[in-house]
Amino acid sequence: MHARRVIWFALALLALVLGVPGAWAQEEPIVLRVWDQFTDPNEDEGMEMMIAAFEEANPNITIERDVMIFTDMQTVLPTALASGTGPDIFYYGGGAGWLGPLVQAGLVMPLEDAYEAQGWDHIYEWTKRDSRFGDHVYGIGNELEFLGVYYNMDIFEELELEVPMTYEEFTAVCDSLLEAGYIPIAFADGDGWPAYHQFSIFANNLAGKEKIEAALFGEGRWDDPEFVEAIQLFFVDMNQAGYFIPDTTAVSYDDGNAVFWNGMAAMHMTGTWLIGDTMNNTEANIGWFFFPPSTAATCCRPVGWGRCTSCPPRPSIPTRPLPSWTTCLTRSTPKYGWRP
Repeated sequence: MHARRVIWFALALLALVLGVPGAWAQEEPIVLRVWDQFTDPNEDEGMEMMIAAFEEANPNITIERDVMIFTDMQTVLPTALASGTGPDIFYYGGGAGWLGPLVQAGLVMPLEDAYEAQGWDHIYEWTKRDSRFGDHVYGIGNELEFLGVYYNMDIFEELELEVPMTYEEFTAVCDSLLEAGYIPIAFADGDGWPAYHQFSIFANNLAGKEKIEAALFGEGRWDDPEFVEAIQLFFVDMNQAGYFIPDTTAVSYDDGNAVFWNGMAAMHMTGTWLIGDTMNNTEANIGWFFFPPSTAATCCRPVGWGRCTSCPPRPSIPTRPLPSWTTCLTRSTPKYGWRP
């Protein structure tokens, strides 16, 4: 579901912040605590296989791993870090809303030394944006995700529908699906967060890159006409047209996924993180397209930077040289099927 490359970056980072990579004398046992969100079965299996390979090569080091969903980590991580009972490395959301408060509280370590020591100059500068606060970078960015429209190709073929190229064509497709007895869009906002993804799709579509950036950095206004129209089109017009799951705010995101996978809904507007789960949970032929532009001159495809790997400033294990996680795990990546 998510990009896989973060795993070995995370473990390389841990080696660096705790000491200089090199040969490790077989001395006292060490336990490294890692918190991540790789709950997907495929990702979990890959992570466990790579950890097993590392532990076999370094028998005095044990990885103590805790896996949890993101919402649980939001609740637990700040308190655990503040009390000194948290992980030695954690995989968490970037940006001012998630990583930012931890940085402000002094709970995250700056990573410039790690970037320099490991020679991570191949990591794109823009991946540091949401983990950069002031003059420091506090994470290794990962998960470049796109928002778009999954669609059931079998239903489209049954009704002789084409992938829409304009907003008007999109609503016409929705009308045809509704008439045929299908839910046009599997929008389910019981968890709250899917709504801002839909707003992002329409705001990028109508306002464009420059206005989006101006609003995000405090130089523009969220009540500009384009943003108001973005809210009107999706949350008012399309809702009133009956394009969504009934009582959509009472339906969880997971249940909305199931409505799409079982063929009750013909389209699902969400992110590329759902590709793996979709492949595993439906036998239907599924396609994907970007939401069609309303105004071609301003349309900007919605893409977001995801989560990052970070460390607390005072790891609980000895700051002594550890073996190079990078060497072990980058060589393991192809073997265990984790894709960069």
